[in-house]
Amino acid sequence: MRVSDEFMTAVEEGAAFGLRSRTDGSVIEEVDAKALFRKISKAAWECADPGVQYHDTINDWHTNPETGPITASNPCSEYMSLDNSSCNLASLNLLKFLGPTARSTPSCS
Repeated sequence: MRVSDEFMTAVEEGAAFGLRSRTDGSVIEEVDAKALFRKISKAAWECADPGVQYHDTINDWHTNPETGPITASNPCSEYMSLDNSSCNLASLNLLKFLGPTARSTPSCS
């Protein structure tokens, strides 16, 4: 989940925050920002989710902003993704890099 500076300011001030339509950006509902943030935090804690991402801070610290805004990450947030890019943190099967004679299982003595 990503949150903006606007949302975090509303949390700090105990103010209402407008939830916006993804299609036209209009406010469709106002909620208590602090109560919503508590729900988000509790849900993240209960399922061991990494938590929230701070959208404005991530993009303020973007090392190459000319490539466009950072809008996503891999599931554990170690890698910030540019649109149409990939996360290359996959596991490698090192046995695939060995030749056929090295594939026998070592014996334990």
